[in-house]
Amino acid sequence: GAGTYTTAAQPGFSSYSSTDVALGDLNGDGWPDAFVTNHGLNTVWINTADGTGTYTPTGQSGFGTYSSTAVAFGDIDGDGDLDAFVANTNGQANRVWVNDGTGAFAEMDQDPVTAGMQGLGSSDSTGVALADIDGDGDLDAFVANTNGQANRVWVNDGTGAFTDSGQSLGNSDSTDAALSDIDGDGDLDAFVANTNGQANKVWLNDGSGVFTDSGQSLGNSDSEGVALSDIDGDGDPDAFVTNSNGKSNKLWINDGTGKFAEHSQGLGTSNSMGLALGDVDGDGDLDAFVANMSPNTVWLNQSPVPEITISGGGGVSPGCFITTALENLDAVFRKLSSLF
Repeated sequence: GAGTYTTAAQPGFSSYSSTDVALGDLNGDGWPDAFVTNHGLNTVWINTADGTGTYTPTGQSGFGTYSSTAVAFGDIDGDGDLDAFVANTNGQANRVWVNDGTGAFAEMDQDPVTAGMQGLGSSDSTGVALADIDGDGDLDAFVANTNGQANRVWVNDGTGAFTDSGQSLGNSDSTDAALSDIDGDGDLDAFVANTNGQANKVWLNDGSGVFTDSGQSLGNSDSEGVALSDIDGDGDPDAFVTNSNGKSNKLWINDGTGKFAEHSQGLGTSNSMGLALGDVDGDGDLDAFVANMSPNTVWLNQSPVPEITISGGGGVSPGCFITTALENLDAVFRKLSSLF
């Protein structure tokens, strides 16, 4: 609860050259398991479900020897369990792995008759985000590509079979992408992190899964990762962006319409790669856990607690109950203990 972490010894964890991890309940026992992408064979680790945070490998073979860079979980085929979309690089196709509900994965058949496996592109992919991009109720994929290759949107037909939307979204060296309703119009937009001195980009969705460049060029750092969430507590998604090559991580604040402004705070110069946001210290706001080439860092959000001033009549006295109506139609109930 204080935001302090200790290392849990895990046998076998050190024998891989890992690039990404996704956590979720893969076998239906209520405990978070792990799918880890590696330069080589990807691995699935099952939580021992004893409260110790210990994991054991499934030993599953057949994942191939891809140069995998990223993984995202979601119920891709609509059967109620978590499947995996894996991004690969070095010209290797991205892959969809479907879960049988026990944590055992099989590669998704594109054509059940010919048993042809889905090979989604041949780009150098570096990041993937799963969400309902086109509003039809299933999970689509926004894939970030590097080496001057355009980012891609892959549309799911509801069964887990993906087709290329045909959009070529930029030709930067992209490293990561995050989806959220950036401009407040009810659909999912994309914040894309770019590297090699190229500006980060915001792509706006028209609601049908068609994206247009917002025209914003956000920084010129070597960005490696991005996470979107309401960091400043004003109700819209902001962006925490990690940067490498000695450049400071950045916080980009959304004005609610999808326009971002750089926050003045510099958040470390430790050659950062990936990150995750969550309430690390239990104070109700979002903190950041940042993975670095040097020791990892935890950044605690110190946003000021909002204050409400209430002007009452002469009949207000200690012991009265006050109800404050808020913009979002919630209500705060507080017993008045003193007057000041």
